[in-house]
Amino acid sequence: MLSRAKLRSYTSVLNRIQAVISRDRSWRVSEIALLSYLPDHYPLVALHRPAEKGAPRLSLSAGIHGDEPAGVEAALRLLESDIRFTSLDLTVLPCQNPFGYEHDSRFNGCGIDLNRQFDKPEPPAPESVALRRFLLQRQFDLVVECHEDADADGFYVWEIKRPGCPEIGRAVVDHIAAS
Repeated sequence: MLSRAKLRSYTSVLNRIQAVISRDRSWRVSEIALLSYLPDHYPLVALHRPAEKGAPRLSLSAGIHGDEPAGVEAALRLLESDIRFTSLDLTVLPCQNPFGYEHDSRFNGCGIDLNRQFDKPEPPAPESVALRRFLLQRQFDLVVECHEDADADGFYVWEIKRPGCPEIGRAVVDHIAAS
């Protein structure tokens, strides 16, 4: 049985996103689904900042597991920062599992681990259906999915790459280790 007690506020996430787009009108916001786990409703949103044609396309996602709030916070802080991404076509999915985020649960409101749904022909989770539909309409040069591992020290990179693409994970780890 999933706990219905709320630990974090998804409304505060949406308020921070609203503040970002109010400050910087170059962001486009898409509501890719409206999720209903009664008595609550959660708009699932994506932000996109287009760049010139031919610019590298990056997708940054967080919060697929609601009990991993650090990625959501990192995505929001990046959006709130003064860093400008004018040479990067950037799509940000700051919280892919709003119910799980509010209830500190790995699972959505139906008890489904969303991260385990993307290889299924017909995923049962509405979040997975909406995210898959949204992402399949786009192409990215790099996809970064933020997770949190409270049991590990430091950080790690799990890299999946297409044949012929350069490996970048080791370079990222080495760069951060040298910092």
